[in-house]
Amino acid sequence: MNTKVSGDTENKEWLIDDVAAERAAAPVQESVEQPWRVLIVDDDVDVHVVTRLALRNVSFMGRPLQLLSAYSGKEAMEVMRATDDIALVLLDVMMETDDAGLRVAKQIRGELNNHLMRVVLRTGQAGQSVENRVIVDYDINDYKSKTDLTTQKLFTTVIASLRAYGSLMATTKSQAALAASLNKFRDLQAALDQHALVSATDGEGKITHANEKFCSVSQYPLEQLLGQDHRIINSSYHPKEFIANLWQTIQSGKTWEGEIRNRSKDGNLYWVSSTLVPGRDENGKTKYVAVFTDITERKQTEARLQVSEARMRRLLEISPIAVSIARVSDNHLLFGNQSLSDLFHITGEQVKQHNPVEFWQDAAQCREIYDSVLNGTNVINRHLGLQTLEKQPFWVLASFFLLEYEGEQAILGWYSDVTAVKKE
Repeated sequence: MNTKVSGDTENKEWLIDDVAAERAAAPVQESVEQPWRVLIVDDDVDVHVVTRLALRNVSFMGRPLQLLSAYSGKEAMEVMRATDDIALVLLDVMMETDDAGLRVAKQIRGELNNHLMRVVLRTGQAGQSVENRVIVDYDINDYKSKTDLTTQKLFTTVIASLRAYGSLMATTKSQAALAASLNKFRDLQAALDQHALVSATDGEGKITHANEKFCSVSQYPLEQLLGQDHRIINSSYHPKEFIANLWQTIQSGKTWEGEIRNRSKDGNLYWVSSTLVPGRDENGKTKYVAVFTDITERKQTEARLQVSEARMRRLLEISPIAVSIARVSDNHLLFGNQSLSDLFHITGEQVKQHNPVEFWQDAAQCREIYDSVLNGTNVINRHLGLQTLEKQPFWVLASFFLLEYEGEQAILGWYSDVTAVKKE
């Protein structure tokens, strides 16, 4: 390592001894805080000694200083490549070449792409014109003459630089966190756009935004939707009270949820599960955001199921075989056809008012059959003894199955009167 030593070496030797003695005598205090790393770059060893002496007890915001040394531009770059969190570099201009420090300043911003590190040039050159040129041509943060840089001014320069570096680091972290949040929001928005129809309106209900899926399902291009309200897709299915309640809810600041039937541009009907949320735009004005899920296929399936259930119910009602449907949770009779009423010699309403167990000659047998069905074993063509409310016994050939009826778990029973055969 080539270092430049001033001619008055004997007068400066005491600085080295004094610093060494002071460090030997002073207790070492370990800090849990990450230190501020400051790099001293100068080919004069005395500059390093004096700088360390001036900054020996300095701390800022509860964090100590860690002073690093480099004695040439090349060595400085090696240190900075290996240490990516240097807050401040005190950089000599003239070292192995007259512009070595200036080259390092350019490499910091260019090659290392480090725009957070504070760069303070220290030079023995005097002259306002030189300083102005360097300040204009190089991305540095301060330019100091060594002869003017007293201990107090060095302290001020270092603290100001560390404060600026800390603020920049905090801003950078905030920007990174914001960027991460924005990326997450974009991912969520992309996922939402793939799944749902999304629209936004102003306070008067005029459409200000519609995503691609909304346009695709409604078959209206965006330019035909903007400025319109949602009546453009109104199917006239819902009563005025339904729409009035929707608006009253969101205008009061509450979220509205429900199912809406709309009409696309080509006249096709479609259903959406809707969530309408009130809010404010960037100017503080009222806006409404709506998220819709296309449930047309589900509604069509439900409609077909309702038709099928109605047809089946009608067949059961006119069946010559007695039929009962009892709810599992409380054994309440949900359905009984006319043949069931005839079997027990009472009306359908009277049948429903009684627990089905009352019509069994053996209540324990009833519970055993129900348990068997609930455990997954259907009961087929079992001879059973039943009775009227007046305790008149009769015999049936019965079958029992587990099913879902009107959204509830139930047991379906079929009964054929075989009393005459039993007597024979």
